[in-house]
Amino acid sequence: MPAKKAGRQQVKRAIRTRGDRTETRSAMAKALRSVESGDVVEAENAVKEA
Repeated sequence: MPAKKAGRQQVKRAIRTRGDRTETRSAMAKALRSVESGDVVEAENAVKEA
């Protein structure tokens, strides 16, 4: 029985954290693109946001 409950909890946790993970990855990608482009001001802001 405990394994079933743990499985249900994991599903709920995965759904709850999916948005955070997506947002973090997007911010990191934006920061990397800004750094590679050489735009210093935009890169600083993007890195702070990430």
